[in-house]
Order: sequence, then structure tokens, then C-alpha cells
Amino acid sequence: MTFFRKYLRRPSLLLQQLYYRIEERKNEKKQQKESKIKALHKHTNGPLLPIHNQVNIEQYKGIEFEYFRLMVSNSRDNCVKLQSGIIGEVVNIIKITSSNEYNLIICKYDLVEDFYNIFGDISSTFFGVHLCSGISDDLLSVPLHNIHAKCYKMPY
Repeated sequence: MTFFRKYLRRPSLLLQQLYYRIEERKNEKKQQKESKIKALHKHTNGPLLPIHNQVNIEQYKGIEFEYFRLMVSNSRDNCVKLQSGIIGEVVNIIKITSSNEYNLIICKYDLVEDFYNIFGDISSTFFGVHLCSGISDDLLSVPLHNIHAKCYKMPY
């Protein structure tokens, strides 16, 4: 209960105060997570989108977050799911030096389907298990905040 006492500053409007303090903590954690990003293994051999030739960028083979790592050269560590539901492989990691923002260059899977169904009503996508095939040659540039999850690839 000391948790609640720390968040309440005045005796009135208790619920609103609690909500605001929780939101403040969430925003604080987001700022801390962004600062814990570490780029790994600088390189210069692409691939890049044509739009990136017009800006100053740095390319990396890996990027490390607080709880996980993405590596371009390692097939276990180069798969992500975006907030839009697209699943793809990371082929390059770039940092746009003017805005200090990291982007992922990915090739998306053309076909993403259920791996199994339980009793015909519950699909594997409900549990985050997908059957992906047909990697596209088209490249997408995605900012880091659009990553929903890191995926693990298993041969099938």
C-alpha cells in the first residue's frame, strides 16, 4: 500500500492523481528505453532504399535493446513483427544522422498464415505462432518505434 501513498500528493481527486502518476512513470520508462539502444558493428555494404542515398546515414549489422538484440547476419535474430502485423527479416540497420533516429530495412514475408487450429476456432496467430513463407525482394524502411515484437524462426 505504500505504492499508493507515494503517488498521491493531495487528499482530493485520488483516482485522477493515481492515473497521472502511472502515466508519468510510463513516459519516463519510454525515455529510458530509447537511451539504452546500442548499435553494433558498423558497415557500408547495404542494402539501402534510394531515398537513403540523399541523406547522411550510418549502417550497422546489429542493434541491442535492453532485453533483446537484432542481428542482420544471424538468421535466428533477424525477424520482427511490426505493429501493422507485417512480419519480415531485417537486412540492414541504419541511423539517420540528422535526426539521430534508427530505422530497420526489412524484407517482408508475402504469405503469413495460421500454423495450426485448436478445435477449429482458436488459431495459432492468437498465440503469436505463424507460418511464414515467400520472402519479398521489396525493401521497407521502418522506424524502431514500429516494432511490435521480435520473432523467432524455426525450420518447418
